[in-house]
Amino acid sequence: MYRDVYQIVLKQNGDILYSRVCELLQKWLSQEALPMIKESGANYLTSNDRLAGEKFLIELKKVWGVYELVTSIISDIFMYMVSIFMFT
Repeated sequence: MYRDVYQIVLKQNGDILYSRVCELLQKWLSQEALPMIKESGANYLTSNDRLAGEKFLIELKKVWGVYELVTSIISDIFMYMVSIFMFT
């Protein structure tokens, strides 16, 4: 991933990089995160069971953890690119 970002930035195609990151996050949120949350949320809404609510929150926490990890990696890549290209 670093190499791909490096090549895009090197060719001064920051707008392409930005749009690809936006597409990646939107795709992940709609195809991965949302179905997981909906599935556990549906169980919670159809049941007054405390365990169903706990499962929903556990699943939500997992999704949030993955989201934080992904955005942290993306942030690290951009910070690296800024440090390289701002001072060269």
